[in-house]
Amino acid sequence: MKSWLIASACVLAVTAGSALADPGSGGKNPTAADRKERMERMREQLDLSDAQVEQIREIRKSGGSREEVRAVLTDDQRTKLDAAREKFRKKQASGEAGGS
Repeated sequence: MKSWLIASACVLAVTAGSALADPGSGGKNPTAADRKERMERMREQLDLSDAQVEQIREIRKSGGSREEVRAVLTDDQRTKLDAAREKFRKKQASGEAGGS
């Protein structure tokens, strides 16, 4: 009886841990909705023109790099992007950033 209880507790702990570890939409394969939301956030935060939005979409669609995206931005927009990324890193390090 005691060994059955211990085994059940172990199974419960493993499955609960796996459920909590699921990256959800914040994982490595963002959904189309995630990509659209990210682009809208960039458009608003960086005040992107329609032409810049299209260029960035094409870069991302073709698997381009961050440097290619940065090349589309003005100096002011790159500064804003760097500040936003730094803010996100700090939130992530403090445990505030994350999924849903």
